[in-house]
Amino acid sequence: MLTDSKIRSAKNLEKSYRLTDALGLYLTISTHGAKRWYFRCSAILITRSSRH
Repeated sequence: MLTDSKIRSAKNLEKSYRLTDALGLYLTISTHGAKRWYFRCSAILITRSSRH
């Protein structure tokens, strides 16, 4: 679980990296120190066939 202290203490490195939380939420820290939130989700579409 991401906490406020983990997010604030995240420093930029030579490569960008992710701090992950549960259920698709993650924070990306870039090489310049920018912090961006992302949420990965997917939808399952169920369609009915129109066969008679």
